[in-house]
Amino acid sequence: MGRAADDRGHAGLLLAGPLVELASWRRLFAPRWGPRTTMLSGLVLGTVGLYFLGRLGDDRPYLSPILPGMVVFPSGALLTFAGAAVVALSGTPREPAGIAGGLLGAATELGPTAGFVALVSIASSWTIVLGGDATDTGAGRVAGYGLALDVAAVGFLVVAVVTYVALPRRPEAPSRQDEQRSTSL
Repeated sequence: MGRAADDRGHAGLLLAGPLVELASWRRLFAPRWGPRTTMLSGLVLGTVGLYFLGRLGDDRPYLSPILPGMVVFPSGALLTFAGAAVVALSGTPREPAGIAGGLLGAATELGPTAGFVALVSIASSWTIVLGGDATDTGAGRVAGYGLALDVAAVGFLVVAVVTYVALPRRPEAPSRQDEQRSTSL
């Protein structure tokens, strides 16, 4: 992509402040919009962000498509996790709520990690198919990551469709206890 690794790392650090601020706002979305709309918004934003990131290449400038993808995808992921937390914990009786929260925490750590492993496998496999090897740092590796990000975008889109179909449109209004539990996450 025409930049030294340090330059790319520093460019990514520029996004840390706005994303930390957005993370503090996540508590506002699920109670206002409801978990379904929050999750759907996040999944659609995540799909768009991954689509942008999948367009990466040596001939692409940083400002488009990399920067929009680096802003939009994490924003979508934050909304998706905020909505999913409300869905997962709503209606959980008080006694097993700690167990449910622990399972949710484990799932939010293991799920993305397993997805990342799968996407790196796809990227590496595609690099090899294109004639590269495990040490390839050229166009084959970039194409492999592009394919992996496109696969992730399709995965987000599929989950968005399942969320749209499976979650009720107008869930019961959350109890005060459910709202307090969702904002403490």
